[in-house]
Amino acid sequence: MKKLSIITLVILSFSCSIADDTNQIQENPQIEDVLTSNNPNASEPSNPPSSNEPAPNEGEAWRIHLVVEDGFDVTKNFKNVRLFFDESGSLEARLGDESISGRWRIESDSPRDELYLDFPNGTILKELDDDWYIIDLGETEIVLEYKDDEYESELVLIKGNQESSIVSPFSGQEETSVALFSKVSDNSFGINSYMDDDDNKTQLFDGGRLVFDDWGQVTFERDGQDPIKGIWLVGFNDQNVLLDLDFPSQGLGDYLDEEWLLQSKSETLLQLIEKDEDDRDRMELILR
Repeated sequence: MKKLSIITLVILSFSCSIADDTNQIQENPQIEDVLTSNNPNASEPSNPPSSNEPAPNEGEAWRIHLVVEDGFDVTKNFKNVRLFFDESGSLEARLGDESISGRWRIESDSPRDELYLDFPNGTILKELDDDWYIIDLGETEIVLEYKDDEYESELVLIKGNQESSIVSPFSGQEETSVALFSKVSDNSFGINSYMDDDDNKTQLFDGGRLVFDDWGQVTFERDGQDPIKGIWLVGFNDQNVLLDLDFPSQGLGDYLDEEWLLQSKSETLLQLIEKDEDDRDRMELILR
């Protein structure tokens, strides 16, 4: 009899847990409706995908209006990305006629509900993965925020061809940041020099090149060796312009895997210095 009571109690507790989870999901229908709703006033996409699958209507898309991360505005890296939220929890990101699939979900939390974004590794979209608190929710604009011990990150999504009054907290280096982004995009650079503190490591990179592609993908290539793949992004605040290279921390990737601040830029050269002031490496890239 005792055993039966225990089993009954476990079943009842499990049932309550399922009910609680269901209630949490049902608490957020407005958020889900806003994310997955259509905007009939938006225009059709000008570059439909080349696949046989029908393209999502551009009116369903959310645009990334602002991304502030770790004290830098990195919005430029996401400006042409369109996000499509499906009721099933699937998430599609489109850049031109290419697409990448991810997942999304809403969870109730205190003091605010959270939007979770999850993209696969290997592209700039991974930077959006986080548990974003929903600060403001409208039919055509969603303001999200994430705080850690040092920085406050912000993500603003707007619907279709709508506009937003929210502006970047920084402005001092925006023009230089845009110029650096344009210089790096779809180009390749040789590593003209590399100083590891006071130790010259340039020879390690002889014959190699950094190739910068769409979706924030960067590859170190050299004949006769396997390519090393990483992620790149450009950002700015009022003091500095950032070129962040994220490589696997092994071999040559370990040297390249730094947050680099732009020191100077010419038609063919980029001079960079490591953001970390305790051990500042220096690197010079030459346009190929």
